Amino acid sequence: MKPDKIVIHCSASEWGTSHVIDLWHRERGWKGIGYHVDIMNGFPTADHYKRNRLIHILDGVPEMGRPLDADEDLEADEMGAHCYGYNASTLAVCLIGDKTFTRSQITMLVKVVRWLQVQFRIDTRGIVGHCEMPTAGGKTCPNLDMGIVRSLIEAKSEGMRLLKAIPNLKQEVW
Repeated sequence: MKPDKIVIHCSASEWGTSHVIDLWHRERGWKGIGYHVDIMNGFPTADHYKRNRLIHILDGVPEMGRPLDADEDLEADEMGAHCYGYNASTLAVCLIGDKTFTRSQITMLVKVVRWLQVQFRIDTRGIVGHCEMPTAGGKTCPNLDMGIVRSLIEAKSEGMRLLKAIPNLKQEVW
């Protein structure tokens, strides 16, 4: 089936990797990680987060979750497990974090979503937050203003100005 939406999520944890999320999702009885792409925040483990030991080179790094091949369709083994009732027709991108995200994560989110848009021919109107899906059940995930996110994805030159408009964006400390 051809996907018609890209659903943006957050991990609701302040740390993590695709491997960690894969373990969490398997513990819930799923066959593996439910997202197609995760975008790291620089805290791969709980210990890194608790000690505030950010690994700068991992901030904004995308990791593949559920595999995707080179065609426009989602076969059974490519379908995510992220949005009840819509997994067969959506792609999932997850930002590691809960209520705050880094500039590197948002910059990579824009790049990943643009790549998925081209690969699967999805219009910007098909980019939604998990909270905007009918089966979200009151969730606020991804805890971002999706209007700003869609504007960033559509913008070419004014992206940095819009990036500054995200109120819960962490400022990197170098």
